[in-house]
Amino acid sequence: MKGKIHDYIKSGKRSKYRKSEMWFYIDNVATYLISKGKNIVVEQMPGASSVEVKKFILGSCLGMALIQRHTVAIHGGTVAINDKAVILTGDSGAGKSTLTAAFRILGYKFMSDDVAATFINLDSLEYPLVCPGYPRQKLCLDAMNSMNYNHDELVKIDENRNKYSIPTNDSFISNNIPLGAIVEISVGESNEVEIEEVDGLDKIELLLKNIYRIEITRKTGISDKYLNKCIHIAKTVPFYRLKRPKNKLTVKEQINLIRNIGVL
Repeated sequence: MKGKIHDYIKSGKRSKYRKSEMWFYIDNVATYLISKGKNIVVEQMPGASSVEVKKFILGSCLGMALIQRHTVAIHGGTVAINDKAVILTGDSGAGKSTLTAAFRILGYKFMSDDVAATFINLDSLEYPLVCPGYPRQKLCLDAMNSMNYNHDELVKIDENRNKYSIPTNDSFISNNIPLGAIVEISVGESNEVEIEEVDGLDKIELLLKNIYRIEITRKTGISDKYLNKCIHIAKTVPFYRLKRPKNKLTVKEQINLIRNIGVL
């Protein structure tokens, strides 16, 4: 790891973000350096668990590398419905992972858990594709219990949020497929599940709000290439807002509404 980064850490600085080089330090875990969208250097702290170190590689490091590559990545889970990728996004606690897992249990193919990376060729402006992530999913204990998982057989990856890593090899799809829809999930006041299509400039607002590690771009700026890819997604892909009741189990109703989206 570069000596200058060590000096920054000693002075109390914990991160620095530039367009082609970014680094951050997690107390008692590791220092991570991400450069040019293809290099990740990790300096593990003595005593740090490999599970904790990997968590940031597969999360923040991946998100920063994708930003450096001008790859639009959306914070959410992805499943394949009728050979089209549906990205389920929304705020923390909205139920993205639970809904993604429910689709998977019903036999739908699984593409990604937390980061949905897209592929767009601006020269040809072909239809946006979604790239597969890796065959693991994170689930909290409550969701696991509702789906009859035995947490004793699984690895806990987040002590604070009580989340476990679920293998998804049997349902994983490993090739790029067209992006069929983006669905933002939120918790509403209604007693029923509601879904509505998003139009116009609201699509750009929804997309930028749910970009994975969007806070990094506030420091590095958004390149014209990146923004043009966002606009292309908004022009070609349908967006929806799905609101679910707060204290009511409605996973089946959510699945039925999403399955009945016309584009799928």
